[in-house]
Amino acid sequence: MTTTPPDTPTPDQLLDRIDAALERLAQLVEAEGRDDLGARVDGARARLDRPTTVVCVVGEFKQGKSSLVNALVGADVCPVDDDLATSVITLVRHGEVPRAVVRRRVEGDAAAEAVAVSELRQFVSEAGNPANEQRVDRVDVMLPAPLLRDGMALADTPGTGGIRAGHGAATLAFLPFADGLIFVSDATSELTRPELDFLVEARERCPNVMLALSKI
Repeated sequence: MTTTPPDTPTPDQLLDRIDAALERLAQLVEAEGRDDLGARVDGARARLDRPTTVVCVVGEFKQGKSSLVNALVGADVCPVDDDLATSVITLVRHGEVPRAVVRRRVEGDAAAEAVAVSELRQFVSEAGNPANEQRVDRVDVMLPAPLLRDGMALADTPGTGGIRAGHGAATLAFLPFADGLIFVSDATSELTRPELDFLVEARERCPNVMLALSKI
């Protein structure tokens, strides 16, 4: 039988110590003017404080990301069509009743609007919200899906032709707040140079990576 030494910190005490260390680190990087590192520290503190495990589904344009999210949660929540592309981040998490909340900027202030899940296309797709002209920061969707019941959340992210193009920057900015990512790539061809470049930078922000081959 093993015993725990009396000076061994409890899990809650360890979390408090980590949070205090991250606070000191945040102050240090701010004093040094390292805004790039500051965003990563903020992401680490957010992951520490929340009870939810966030997994981002990322990849290039039209690789099957939204279809994968729909399959995992067992519902057609993310719009999928040949002429549709995701334009903003959609965070799908557990809720006893299906509902959605659109979070956006209105004259510089944060605003939240409840909408029907069936209306998401006009907010999260490039066809309904081209170039994110509605200034949507994120859409939260709640579903009674078994996969999400224990605290997992899936983020369907925009994807375009290259790591630096348009919506790709928004996806990279969100990754420090994620606990893991699923990189989706079309199995009909090998990984492209833009996909490899994306993975290199994405791993620096979120090192827990899984590759999913779609369209097999």
